[in-house]
Amino acid sequence: MNNTNKINEITKRLSEISLNISRVPSNTKREFISLANAGFCGDYGMLLKTLLDSFFEYNSMKALFFDKLENMENKIDSLINKQEQKKPKVRTFGRIESKKEGEE
Repeated sequence: MNNTNKINEITKRLSEISLNISRVPSNTKREFISLANAGFCGDYGMLLKTLLDSFFEYNSMKALFFDKLENMENKIDSLINKQEQKKPKVRTFGRIESKKEGEE
């Protein structure tokens, strides 16, 4: 195997397992490196994997939360509508009439 083939083989292997990210803000890069050093022994790949896993889990939980919130809003609206339909009756002059909105 000649030198060109060796270089191509090494380049191919590196491109399969490496990642080069451009235009990262300097403070974000510092925080990423600090977090990788503190929690992952400098292993950027494991930190990236953990961040992606957390991101997908967060999105899943956020969608579930908003679905539940929408369900609760619908239930509240339904209860409000039921209350409005059950307006109290008022006896006046021997007749029973529906109480008009705004009257006490």
